[in-house]
Amino acid sequence: MMKELLNEYVEYLKCLGKSKETIRSYKTAFNRFFNDTNFSMEDLEVTKSWCLDYANSLREEISVPTINKHMKQMSSFYQFLMVKGYVKSNPFYQLPSLSNSDSLYKDKVMSDQQAKAIIKASDSFPIREKCLIYLLMNIAPRIGEVSRIRVKDIDLDNNKIWIRGKGHNDNVSRYSNFNDKTKDLLIKLMVEYGLDREYLFVNYKGEQLSEQSLRKMWYEVCEVANVENVTPHQVRHFVGSSLVEKGIELKKVSQILGHTGIKTTEMYYVKPKDNFNETLDVIDIF
Repeated sequence: MMKELLNEYVEYLKCLGKSKETIRSYKTAFNRFFNDTNFSMEDLEVTKSWCLDYANSLREEISVPTINKHMKQMSSFYQFLMVKGYVKSNPFYQLPSLSNSDSLYKDKVMSDQQAKAIIKASDSFPIREKCLIYLLMNIAPRIGEVSRIRVKDIDLDNNKIWIRGKGHNDNVSRYSNFNDKTKDLLIKLMVEYGLDREYLFVNYKGEQLSEQSLRKMWYEVCEVANVENVTPHQVRHFVGSSLVEKGIELKKVSQILGHTGIKTTEMYYVKPKDNFNETLDVIDIF
């Protein structure tokens, strides 16, 4: 379906008189977007808040000017979707540009109080939602990485899970260690939804949940916990910051978060210190 959608989009751009170079650039943006999100046609209706969260999540991979360019390209794509009747609005239109200044971005981290509120509320959720909460707070994956977790990626004997990188950036694939509480939830989730399915997070038809579906699930969790404006990516920042505060060396933090290099970790997650004296395999905040 996505191949057909891309072909439609290319024809639309040709009708607008776009050059071959511009069309090539927009096709690259199209492919990045769907590799990042694993969206289906049903997931395309998103909010401006979602778009900002998506833009910020790309800071770990590409420069701010490149992100801003990508957002403008996505605005063009959503304009096409509106023309075709696939979506009702263009949430990327006039999206605020990101700044090279990191100060505001660094401040957008989930607080301890918010984390505790979500954990406290987790007992009231079904096993799938509860497992999502603990995975995000225990191993700090990107939400798209959670969507790509396969049942075969989970090593219960050694408490580790294979986290798959994006299609265009597979070098961030890695093993992450989880704690015993998360292990218990993973076992319950696999038993409830069946061990014969391919993906860990699925609907009751056994179909893989997209990034958008998982985001919706997370925001429903936050609403019940009475926690506002906390995105999955801010949870990731919370875990990264907590790791640094525990004294874990930057190289280890970078590996846990799946960064391509330590520079990204220094830039967006930590204030470098000289007194790192402890190395842990995994954060355990429970």
